[in-house]
Amino acid sequence: DLIWFPTGGGKTEAYLGLAAFTICMEKMMGSPGCVTVLMRYTLRLLTAQQFQRAAALVLALEVLRQNKELGADLGNAEISIGLWVGQSLSPNTRIDARAALKRLERDPYAQNPFQLLQCPWCGVDFTSRPLGYQFYKPMHSAERTVRFVCPDQACRFGSSSVGLPVLVIDEDIYDRPPTILIGTVDKFAQIAWNPRVGRLFGLGIEGPPPALVIQDELHLISGPLGTIVGLYETAIDRMCSRDGRTHKIVASTATIRRAQQQCWDLYARKAFEFPPQAVRAGESYFAFEDQQSPGRLYVGFMGTAVKSHQTALVRACSPLLQGVGNVPLFVETRLTAIAQ
Repeated sequence: DLIWFPTGGGKTEAYLGLAAFTICMEKMMGSPGCVTVLMRYTLRLLTAQQFQRAAALVLALEVLRQNKELGADLGNAEISIGLWVGQSLSPNTRIDARAALKRLERDPYAQNPFQLLQCPWCGVDFTSRPLGYQFYKPMHSAERTVRFVCPDQACRFGSSSVGLPVLVIDEDIYDRPPTILIGTVDKFAQIAWNPRVGRLFGLGIEGPPPALVIQDELHLISGPLGTIVGLYETAIDRMCSRDGRTHKIVASTATIRRAQQQCWDLYARKAFEFPPQAVRAGESYFAFEDQQSPGRLYVGFMGTAVKSHQTALVRACSPLLQGVGNVPLFVETRLTAIAQ
């Protein structure tokens, strides 16, 4: 299925909701602790941003699983999320993670590779003192690692015995495959180099393969990148389609042309556009085109017309920063009252 909707229309909320339903269905059918949802992005910055949003969903599902009184039996295996990206964005080994945490303890301005900067449940800052990162020794490992623990003891995930079900270190992800795995498309090249990657597809741990694959920003996978990604999709399709199971593929995009052909070239599957077009152009069950409202206002800035990139940056940012300072007095007074 291809989710096509304009920017800001709720594509991320749509596939996160689908992921939640899929996880609950798999858990109620007795699925063990393994990867249920694969979420892939093309840009690393976008991956980190969406990871923080998806982490809030996972914590909500974990609270639902722990609360047996709500009537939903989601099993005993923890519902977790993992960030599987290159070492420039997160630590790939426990040694790197421990070294990074030691630097943060000495210098609060040191580079933070753990990506989660605040608690997805209560919003407490992880980078202030005490830190939201702690050394931890897993039960079945002789090597210490780093995990997330909310500094606020009143938070549901603030106890050192609980911690957040969030993994950002590759070695931890291989040892305990998370329920939702978020990564960039280039990271899946590890399939050919690291045999432990098979554990993410249920191989070697007697678990089912992922049931749902989500690909965001499909229009970015084109040209040479699309050719390489298409090759790895063959291996991923083979590992996810076994034991009578066939995984669902959902892609999302805001701007795309020739979607049917691109989906066929990447996945060798016919595509269904969602939501489908209604009788009238610009209308569907979920949205309609409002021609009365002004819509968005876009401002263009031609940076090539000035002497240098720095000059263009200064001229673009200065009015924005000055505009923030020109806040009306009544708004300023209201904010002061709220703060007090």
